[in-house]
Amino acid sequence: MKNPVLKDYNLNEALLNDYYQEVRIIDNKYFSSTVYYSVFFLILFIFYVTFKFTSNIDNLNFIFFYVPITGLLCFGIFNLAEKFLKQYLLYKKFGLIYKNIPKYENDKKIYQDWLYRTKISFWKNLSGKQFEKELSSLFEKIGHVVKRTGGSGDKGIDIIIDNNVVVQCKAYKNKVPPGAIRDLIGTLQNSGYKKGILASTNGFTTGVSDYIKNNDIKLMTAEDYVRLQNKL
Repeated sequence: MKNPVLKDYNLNEALLNDYYQEVRIIDNKYFSSTVYYSVFFLILFIFYVTFKFTSNIDNLNFIFFYVPITGLLCFGIFNLAEKFLKQYLLYKKFGLIYKNIPKYENDKKIYQDWLYRTKISFWKNLSGKQFEKELSSLFEKIGHVVKRTGGSGDKGIDIIIDNNVVVQCKAYKNKVPPGAIRDLIGTLQNSGYKKGILASTNGFTTGVSDYIKNNDIKLMTAEDYVRLQNKL
């Protein structure tokens, strides 16, 4: 994956700094907490004056009913104003080129997320659920059809790839012992699947590989995930 470069988006550092500075100015001028609460209390006051003299609502009911409504209304107004007013002001200052900046930022984030996942330390420090999620995502990105089962209630299977390969994920802090491969062999025999993957974050103890000689099982470690990530 290529690291996004500013010139590929018709941008430069000076323009980017001007853009960020302008965004801060707009936020401070139009979307600060002071402006928000001023609008909030103005709307609340309008509600109070309107309903106080046109209905018999008491103060307690007014607080419980109209204060939350005012908050939601302000939130909606500010979201719409931020979206459209900010776009207009940025367009007025920078022209259409400003639209390249969010795209650059998004591509930069995607690249940084990818780069982070090319580090062995990333994979070795994942929890069990995080490991299942990240490995499922990686298999999907390289073109597989993936189903996460979460293990429980599905014969110990964590992931199913292309409807014919089962994956058991072991996010152990230490190396995975032979007991895990024996469990996977039992899962294959009981589930009807023929192929399996035993995926570990921190490798395997000696003896584990002996069990895969007569079974269609692949062992995967952090080095394998980094290799696949680097192909994206």
